[in-house]
Amino acid sequence: MGTTTETAMGAATQMPAEKKSLSVRVERATKRFKNTKGRADVVAVKESDFTVAPGELVTLLGPSGCGKTTTLRMIAGFELPSSGRILIGETDVTMLPPNKRDTATVFQSYGLFPHMTVEENVAYGLKVRGMARHEIRTKVEATLDLVGLADLGDRAPGKLSGGQQQRVALARSLIVEPSVLLLDEPLSNLDALLREQMRVEIRRIQKSLGITTVYVTHDRVEAMSLSDRVIVMKDGEIRQVGAPAEIYENPASQFVAGFVGKVAFFSVAVTGGGAKEWECRLNDRGMSTCSCSTFARAVAGRTVFAPSPM
Repeated sequence: MGTTTETAMGAATQMPAEKKSLSVRVERATKRFKNTKGRADVVAVKESDFTVAPGELVTLLGPSGCGKTTTLRMIAGFELPSSGRILIGETDVTMLPPNKRDTATVFQSYGLFPHMTVEENVAYGLKVRGMARHEIRTKVEATLDLVGLADLGDRAPGKLSGGQQQRVALARSLIVEPSVLLLDEPLSNLDALLREQMRVEIRRIQKSLGITTVYVTHDRVEAMSLSDRVIVMKDGEIRQVGAPAEIYENPASQFVAGFVGKVAFFSVAVTGGGAKEWECRLNDRGMSTCSCSTFARAVAGRTVFAPSPM
């Protein structure tokens, strides 16, 4: 790694919170994409309905093509829902363009300007807004300190590691003080060690600022370690919403159980038992007593799952 900026900076300076974080409400949002070949429209998101409380970090988790990024893009304003509404706080922003919404997005590809220094990249949004030069400098210094890059402001993005570039992208979004922060698979381009470090940093920064955050990932470890709540999606639909431990211990379906944890599935014949445990026969090899969960009760007689520790 080479520099102290690649490690967690728990003592970094916090930016002053000048604005109150707002809730995000997605109300029965559906997104259809027209099929130009005469076939049926593609429904990317179907009747999505959830609320993110002020200051909460909620993760949209699911496999590729499940609709999680499309949902995030509807919140950001890059896609308009075919039906339904998007509200930020009490304001209906469904038809507003991205620059009229009080949000900031961190993309998977970073999107840094290669001809600008780190400081200039971070300051860009404030310059566009016409802020005074001395105010920009003060805010840039505070923001770079927050993300652990205070000593790298004069560097070009190409001279930074992947983790440092991601922090610049995060700083550029945070400096405009959005009410809602949106992150679209921001760690997917990093190696395993940097992903782990950046998970810690993102959560620390989010909690220190108290900013409402919607995070998109297909990585269950990211979702479970970062989130206040997780929304599991498949085929454009929400399959379960809950705290990480709740979803892991009481998955609502076989898909959720298999996606959020390492599990083994066995077909069994249930021969008796009560609310907490039941007796089952596995492959005609005798009797076993199995612990019962919400999911297992729902499919008793067909499938039992056994999650392993995270």
